[in-house]
Amino acid sequence: MEACSLETYQGISPLPDDFDAYWETALRELDRTKPRARFAPAGFRCPGVECRELYFQGTGGALIHAQYMRPAGKPRRAPAVLMFHGYGFTPETGLKSWGLCRRALRCSPWTAAGSMAKAATPPKGGQYAARTYHPRGGRRGPPKLLYRDVFLDTAQLARLAMTL
Repeated sequence: MEACSLETYQGISPLPDDFDAYWETALRELDRTKPRARFAPAGFRCPGVECRELYFQGTGGALIHAQYMRPAGKPRRAPAVLMFHGYGFTPETGLKSWGLCRRALRCSPWTAAGSMAKAATPPKGGQYAARTYHPRGGRRGPPKLLYRDVFLDTAQLARLAMTL
């Protein structure tokens, strides 16, 4: 495929007729979800960076965790970077990028496990670690698809990042 074709490429999966209505409904649910954000002291430190744990309410009732880092002693308003992890990596893996946070960026490595727990039964011990990104929840219908909540929870985190 030519690089210029990528700008208009729609993929090979057909777009469902109710695509826009599906996401409009999902975004209304997000608008009704009060994030109830709270910070806790971070269990890690990075030189020149203010580090805190951020917890907030995701869609469907999951408690979502992110690590919030911002340049120490800098103005609160700064561009933000939201970083995902998975496939065996942990939020701490994302901390290797803490140099970004020293350059007037706010960074939030976050865990989608809270979103995943809504769509899959956690294994014994109550923890869920994603090693793959296979969609889950299809048998319970489109409103229960795993990535629906992951995307909505990411949008919630982005909204929070804009206010912090």
